[in-house]
Amino acid sequence: MRALWPGGIVIACQASIALVFGLAAASKVWRPGAFRQFRDSLPRSLPVTTRLAPALAIAVVLAEVMVTLCVMVPALAAGAFALAGILLLFFTGSILLMMRRDSREPCYCFGASPQPAGRLEMLRNLVLLAVAAAGLVGASKMATPGSYASWESLLMISAGCVFAILIINAREIADLAKP
Repeated sequence: MRALWPGGIVIACQASIALVFGLAAASKVWRPGAFRQFRDSLPRSLPVTTRLAPALAIAVVLAEVMVTLCVMVPALAAGAFALAGILLLFFTGSILLMMRRDSREPCYCFGASPQPAGRLEMLRNLVLLAVAAAGLVGASKMATPGSYASWESLLMISAGCVFAILIINAREIADLAKP
């Protein structure tokens, strides 16, 4: 197997970021009323007016979709990783603000959660920020996409997807670990 850095790591980061952002966007629109719930939660949890909430909600979903699609295109991957990092900083700051305001609004990161966003979601975002940063650095170091055997690429995609599934389900995993 070839050296994992940068090509293999970039492939795993692409898979992780694409799956996380893709499911985040889909969860806000895939069931009736999901987008409305997300949009309506913004003024209750953040200093956003009711008038600006629809535009912010649309911008978030479109940015998540853009990251999902662009991160898988080698020529666009570095930019998509950078956008993912900016969004993750914004999301982390929003969670911090919600915690400071003692917001009890459910987290709509991956659909409606019964619990408000908190430390675990902040940690999740910081881990994803590290993934986006590693992908950005790796993609920037690559002059051209790595030529990996299909089984090597599949292995790295699988690793990235497993990691993403664990990150997406961090709240449920943490709840299972509670006594």
